[in-house]
Amino acid sequence: MLLVIKKVRGKQATLVLIPRIPLYDLLERHVERKDLVGETTCLVTKKNNDTGIPSNNRAVKLLIETLYAMKLGQGERRYPIPKHLFGEILCRSFNRFGFPLGDAFEGDFVINLNKVERQNLWQELSRYGNLNMFDKMKLKNTFKKLENYDVIVYLMHHVHPAKPIF
Repeated sequence: MLLVIKKVRGKQATLVLIPRIPLYDLLERHVERKDLVGETTCLVTKKNNDTGIPSNNRAVKLLIETLYAMKLGQGERRYPIPKHLFGEILCRSFNRFGFPLGDAFEGDFVINLNKVERQNLWQELSRYGNLNMFDKMKLKNTFKKLENYDVIVYLMHHVHPAKPIF
């Protein structure tokens, strides 16, 4: 599975490719709270005294809207979660047993993006396992639609929610 996020501004297009492994890590560890290690920041809803679990669909939409709202760059960076769109989703820290630590807060996504040259794209994607035929066709069709644009491609290596730095 490969999630392709496309941002077009003027004659420049930015593609963010999210392979299955980083996406599932976000959903399993930071949304569903499986395999917590030490203190882990997770996404929560206001249900059950700020410990509700948001749906995977809402968490992915939150990530996509965060990427659309911010100027993207290479490396590990913090991107504030857009509160006006997803006010019911907050962040909260949990210990390894799943017990909440402290109160819920408005957090950031820490996202590690690596800029990938188009000629090295398939090699970089192969590190995350084989792509199925549907993903390959989706990616080829996306590049075909953007052939008249200056395309920058980022590959997401890791994403997790975190406490904001003030």
